Amino acid sequence: MIENCKNCWFVNNCTEKESTKDVCVKYEHMLSMFKSSNLKIPFWSKANLFLTNDPEVRKIYTLSKSMEEFYNNNKNILIWSDKFMNGKTSWVVRMIQNYMTTWVNLQFTDYPCCYYINASDIVENFKNQVEDKDKYDDMLFFMKSTELLVIDDIDILIGKEKVAEVVGNILNERYSNNLSSLFTSHESPAILKTKIQNKYFVNKVVEVSEIYEFTVSKEEIDEMKRLEGEN
Repeated sequence: MIENCKNCWFVNNCTEKESTKDVCVKYEHMLSMFKSSNLKIPFWSKANLFLTNDPEVRKIYTLSKSMEEFYNNNKNILIWSDKFMNGKTSWVVRMIQNYMTTWVNLQFTDYPCCYYINASDIVENFKNQVEDKDKYDDMLFFMKSTELLVIDDIDILIGKEKVAEVVGNILNERYSNNLSSLFTSHESPAILKTKIQNKYFVNKVVEVSEIYEFTVSKEEIDEMKRLEGEN
């Protein structure tokens, strides 16, 4: 095993670990990208995701395995479900992890390729922009410029029109620049379209996105895991 694999959180999912090199040249690049992604450290390591019978989950699984194609096609994706804890965020995080792995293989640079943010943090930073302008400006910079933007729980912006307008303008700029975005929501596309007025927001989150609805519930996932464990 390469020497710095001992300190690498990603070693179990890396194709380099059997290399005969003394030091992994990708380690520092991967570390830099994960740090700049805004993902919390517990989300850096790949979790064991349960592949359910939900056809939309299986489509996302297939997409997550071909992130180079996703990268080349500049897609927007909205994953939504009115059920909680059924894998929306977990699968988006998996797509981020695979995307960064693909990106470092293709580009090999320290420039941040992914940026994850929960919509509640966007609201909070917007509210505190006068007191903490640097933090707000950093958020806007990464949201505008990163190759892949991920906004989790975007339905939180319902009823927050000023924030939705800022986000809508950013998404419109990103789309014009052929940059991809992923969104999750507990509300349906129809609700988002009805309750958020900004035309750019609605267009980029709902109208031009590929939409996937997860219908499986947490209870069904737990039961499938239990049955699998008995076999």
